Amino acid sequence: MTQALLVIPGPPPPSLNQQERMHWAKRRRLRCWWSQQAYYLWVNAGRPRFKRAMVRYHLYYRTRRGRDADNCIASCKPILDGLKGHAFEDDDAATVTILPPVIDVDKRNPRVEIEIVEVGEASAL
Repeated sequence: MTQALLVIPGPPPPSLNQQERMHWAKRRRLRCWWSQQAYYLWVNAGRPRFKRAMVRYHLYYRTRRGRDADNCIASCKPILDGLKGHAFEDDDAATVTILPPVIDVDKRNPRVEIEIVEVGEASAL
């Protein structure tokens, strides 16, 4: 079964609204960092390849507060960009399906988990 679980330690990316208010250079560094982390984890996971992938983000924050799921997914776009061309050919709708995120709280261990499964084997999600 082709699947991967990539875990980026630390709080999830800032919301898309927060990112858009940043200076362009700081926003670029932030997005590059998330993209690189995803790539490095993919390499450490053995470079799994997917023809048609289903991706689900598990976002664990330090605090509980209302969060917009669409905004959370949009803030994780750099993660997907870090995997594009490596784990899958492109991040368009024909190649990658992004499932609704799991948003939870873990005060002691905030993190981002990226779960990737081949579409034909999606029963694991």
